[in-house]
Amino acid sequence: MIWIAALFFAIINTLILSPQLSLPYEPIYLLFLLIALALESSYVLFSHNIQDRYEKELSIKNRELKHLTFNLQEEVNKQVAITRSKDHLLSQQSKMASVGEMLSNISHQWKQPLSTINVLIQNVHVAEDLGDDNVDELIHVTLHSILNQTDLMQTTMQDFLSFSRPDVDNIYFSITHALKMMQTLIQPSFKFHEVELIFKEPLEDYKLFGKENELVHAIMNIANNAKDALVQSNVEEAKVTITLMKDQEHIMMYICDNAGGISDDVLPHIFDPYFSTKLDNGGTGLGLHMSAKIIQESFKGSIKVVNNDLGACFIISFKALDA
Repeated sequence: MIWIAALFFAIINTLILSPQLSLPYEPIYLLFLLIALALESSYVLFSHNIQDRYEKELSIKNRELKHLTFNLQEEVNKQVAITRSKDHLLSQQSKMASVGEMLSNISHQWKQPLSTINVLIQNVHVAEDLGDDNVDELIHVTLHSILNQTDLMQTTMQDFLSFSRPDVDNIYFSITHALKMMQTLIQPSFKFHEVELIFKEPLEDYKLFGKENELVHAIMNIANNAKDALVQSNVEEAKVTITLMKDQEHIMMYICDNAGGISDDVLPHIFDPYFSTKLDNGGTGLGLHMSAKIIQESFKGSIKVVNNDLGACFIISFKALDA
């Protein structure tokens, strides 16, 4: 503004002295130039003011945005923690339901060896009371038989403890071994309900990377769900069949029953949490949901269910390790 004032003073002096000066142009042009420069200077000053105001507002908005971003990140972390906590709770709730059922299975499985041991001991007592000459040999045979029965009971308990361990490391494990462990754990319940559990063991031993007991948990939920459907439908010659296959890229597992299939209104919701057709009979609606969650998240696999001519068939796909 100082230079405009100086120019204005110079132009006024020029206009006053113009009669004594010989100028190549009309002095009025200097006034027009002054007006033009003044307008341009006003525009520049206005632009600077606008820019300063914009920069100040932008700085304020940036601080507000950083504050909101920080709060949003905190809220996201909080919600993620809540979600993980809920997922862990769902997993534990489903696991406890499975553990409860397996305790019942162990009870069924231990009845036979305990009864056998009881009969063996009674036979020894009877032989002693009768004065049998072969008592010593009978005792030796009886002790050997009792050891076999206790070994069977110990194996059952070891399988149960292996499954119920809360935390294990990810490892490469045999799918066949996992399915045999699952079969050991639930076979007593299947026998009790007269449902045949068939595992068509493949010639090749396929492997997965992860927690073996999580796969056992997932497959056991599906197999038990099929068993319940068979018992509820009073199917004769009821059976659940598990088949393993492999192509160049995937390991496929088929878990099929002959219970007649799943109704069309239930099929789309079969993996939804807390959805169950057995709520009146103690169902939690978590089993199949947790199975799908484990297969998809822990093993990066996929699961779907379809109806065939005999019943429902769960199709599980895993990425082959050598693919």
